[in-house]
Amino acid sequence: MAAVDGARYRKHEAAYVGTGEALFALVFKNLLLTIVTLGVYLPWARTERRQFIWQNVEFDGHRFRYHGTGREMLIGYLKVGAAYVVLFGVPAALARVDPKLGAIAKAVGFFVLLVLLPLAIYGSRSYVLGRTTLRGIRFGLVQGAGGYLKIFLVGVLLTICTLGIYGPIMNNNLRRYMTEHVRYGSAAFGYDGDNRIAFHIAVKGFILSVLTLGLYYPWYLAEMARFHVEHTYIRGARGKLALTGTDVFWLLAVSIPGTVLSLGIAFPWITTHVMKTVLSRLSVEGVLDYGTIGNRAASGDAATDGLASALDVGLEV
Repeated sequence: MAAVDGARYRKHEAAYVGTGEALFALVFKNLLLTIVTLGVYLPWARTERRQFIWQNVEFDGHRFRYHGTGREMLIGYLKVGAAYVVLFGVPAALARVDPKLGAIAKAVGFFVLLVLLPLAIYGSRSYVLGRTTLRGIRFGLVQGAGGYLKIFLVGVLLTICTLGIYGPIMNNNLRRYMTEHVRYGSAAFGYDGDNRIAFHIAVKGFILSVLTLGLYYPWYLAEMARFHVEHTYIRGARGKLALTGTDVFWLLAVSIPGTVLSLGIAFPWITTHVMKTVLSRLSVEGVLDYGTIGNRAASGDAATDGLASALDVGLEV
């Protein structure tokens, strides 16, 4: 192929090279230290697990690196803890003085949580990406939490008003906004997934999943995943995903019963199997000229990552 900007059009492949045994050893050690320290070690445990996963993901022959620290996470947790005391403690205290005032405070707290949810998601992605590098080049998420919040709130309102029909469009709009704010050094990501196609995939997936008593659901997940990846691009390269419904079916068939029947002990091996399967089918095709990509400074606050984890919307494995 002809060279373009010092690089050539080709397939850039991803892979996962970690082992279940190594992940089990890390998880077991972290569990013991978390118990012994009465939970104090948890921020370091989460950080070490991310570092392990990241450094075992390869792209184009190079490993990712995660540079977050347990100390950052601990400070973030303390901030989140203080916010929770205010958010839930104040309404409880007011309820003892005046039940009506307490009810109003709880309603306000619920609205605050609704606002915090998208801000936590955006902030968490900003922190994690800002601590992630590939080839020494740092990822990041440019400022734009307010825009993400607006799309989320309007989307929730329209989804409620349309009895869920607007949901797929809301999700696609959120993905577009988030993706277009991601940076790899000085290079911006883009997303051109059409709302109409996303809606069609979601509606078809819902109807067929209901008619087949859920059997079609893995094929819906695979089709939507391919749609998202294959409409994501960076400069002259575009994502490709060869994941099939059969792949997802067997991943779910192994993962869910395996985790439950083993009481969680098989989690490291199941995680490894899932990562290997999905990443072996993921690639980027096109021109990626690393030499023209400048670096960027670290960004993001660990507090938002802690909040996202508390709200169960964080980036976890």
